[in-house]
Amino acid sequence: MAKERIAKGSDNSAGFTLVEIIVSVVILGLGLTSLIGIQTNYIDSYLREDNLTRAAMFSQYILSMIEIEPDPPDSGKTSGRLESYLSEIGYFDGDFKKDEAVNLDGWEYTLEVQSVDVLVLTDAMKRVELTIRWSEFDLDSFNVIYYVNTPPET
Repeated sequence: MAKERIAKGSDNSAGFTLVEIIVSVVILGLGLTSLIGIQTNYIDSYLREDNLTRAAMFSQYILSMIEIEPDPPDSGKTSGRLESYLSEIGYFDGDFKKDEAVNLDGWEYTLEVQSVDVLVLTDAMKRVELTIRWSEFDLDSFNVIYYVNTPPET
């Protein structure tokens, strides 16, 4: 009888069954898939925030250059490659910024200037709308509206 007990006990403690191993592999696979999805979303968010920060800095530079000009910009709309426009207004004149030009492939800008009349003053200020895009998606853009005073005519 003791021998029968030992034989029955050894059969029940033989280790993991194939079903248990398959279930654990499936659970592990689902967990790793979730982690990869979270990591991908994190990387996408980081890149978007990085591009938004860069676009804000470029916008600040462009609007500063417009503001220091003695005459306000002419009304109208211009657009094109951001790298070309930044180069035209002197952004890449410093040696430390030349490497940044490589990373502007696909970046575009649109600059729209309109006259604004205030009460009895015609063309009292200019409304400057600057949009910087780094892809074809609407969310991948940065838009700023800025007002520049028009000096009074003497």
